[in-house]
Amino acid sequence: MSNYALDRFVAPHLSELTECNAREISSIVGQSEFWLVHFILNTTLRFQIEDPARQLIFGFPRRAQAAVDEYQMGQVSLARWVGASREDRRISDVLRALRHLEAFLGFFTRRSCWVKLWQRMSNPTSAGCSRGAMVPRRSGLSP
Repeated sequence: MSNYALDRFVAPHLSELTECNAREISSIVGQSEFWLVHFILNTTLRFQIEDPARQLIFGFPRRAQAAVDEYQMGQVSLARWVGASREDRRISDVLRALRHLEAFLGFFTRRSCWVKLWQRMSNPTSAGCSRGAMVPRRSGLSP
């Protein structure tokens, strides 16, 4: 694919990409593949968390593990794209990298929503929030 086509139809300045600066993070996040298993075992055998708090808390490690997985898959695909010679580059590698890294960003940015929701559940009267305010509603509809 020509530089023009890469830059115009895939991503701006993609033809100029020469190195992958997405770091390998497995040493930083530790044993992320076990986060969900540990959560399930701990909440089954060590302590109990009542619903709906348990359901909300379960979403956090599940999404955190998914974010780590997406980042790692994106990093591998991007490194494969950059490491290949121009003739051996497959457009599917860079598209896969984009998809995984965008998914990672989506999971990562939603963490603040989870924290806010947890704070509301922990203290439903804080900041003028009532328990009913935590229930998502369609805009324009009354409760």
